[in-house]
Formats: sequence, C-alpha cells, structure tokens
Amino acid sequence: MDSYQINVANKGTGPSHIKAVSVSRGSSRYHDWSEAYQSIMGDQVRIYGQAMLSGGFMGQGESVNLLNYAAAEQAQAAHSIESEISLEICYCSIFKQCYLISYAGLSGLGGQTTGPVNECVMYPGNRF
Repeated sequence: MDSYQINVANKGTGPSHIKAVSVSRGSSRYHDWSEAYQSIMGDQVRIYGQAMLSGGFMGQGESVNLLNYAAAEQAQAAHSIESEISLEICYCSIFKQCYLISYAGLSGLGGQTTGPVNECVMYPGNRF
C-alpha cells in the first residue's frame, strides 16, 4: 500500500453545512487527525495532508480528502488500525434539517448509521 486516504462525499441532492466532525477510539475523543493517530501509533506518524471540514459547506457531488498519508510505511500502519477509529459527521441541509452519520470503524466493517438529529453537537477545540 503506497498511500492511505480518508475521503468524504456529499451524495445528496443539495449542499450540506458540516456542523461538527468527531473522531474517537473507544472512550477517547481526539481534537485532530495527528492527535488521533499519534495516540495509537506513536511518534512515527507524520501526516502528509489533512483538511478541515467542520463549519464548511459541501456542494452536491463534492468530495473532500480529509486525511492523506503518502509514505508507504505510514499508510500501512494507518490502514492496520482503521477499524479502531470511529468517525461522526453532523451536517444540516439548507432547510435546517440535521443528520448524524457515524462510522464505527473507518474500514466500514463496523457499520454505518445515519439518522436525523435535532441539532449538531460541537466539540470545543476540534480541528477536523
């Protein structure tokens, strides 16, 4: 494996306002990708690129690369622990209808759930 990426896409029928993004492992919630992966893999982790999604808008059909490891060694290490990392994205439509999508394990093996929520919970200090 030469690289590792995490991408998200808006496959809906209109723009989405991304209100909150949360990354966790078990009961530990992280503030950014570096903190998340360094806590698991140690100081060997050097992220090639990452994007901030919280607070932004995604147009219909738009895709964003959240995280990119370009070095093969780090890509393999990230891939090996992806089932331990959970990702939640809370977004609202232009009609103020909000939804939470949760990935229990980035590999997709843990399952994905999506559902309406009254409001998106923002976590202070998060930089995703």
